[in-house]
Amino acid sequence: MIKLLFHRAGVVHGKNLARRWTRTKEILVEKPKGYVISDYLEKLESLMERGNFGSTELLAKTGEIVAEAARGEAEVLREEGVDDRLITELSRVLRLMEMDMAMVKAQRFFNFPKSI
Repeated sequence: MIKLLFHRAGVVHGKNLARRWTRTKEILVEKPKGYVISDYLEKLESLMERGNFGSTELLAKTGEIVAEAARGEAEVLREEGVDDRLITELSRVLRLMEMDMAMVKAQRFFNFPKSI
């Protein structure tokens, strides 16, 4: 009875067991282009969401470091043949991010409310 239940459930015995578990499709482990840049930005975003980053100066400095590292990776992508328009757009976004970080850093000198 138990053997009959296993057979109906799809459990295969004997030679077919080895054949059943062979991999038929290759798994790609290669990361897509621009993965490093998105990883940098996601880590900065998660740091900002946590809220316990020390001081505003430390957060602004971290944002500058992330922007500089992303620009370096963008230059590597440019050498690999990525479209220049994408690299230009990325540099614009990074520049805007640096301006936001400068405003966060300036918040210490003024009495802005923490949430607007």
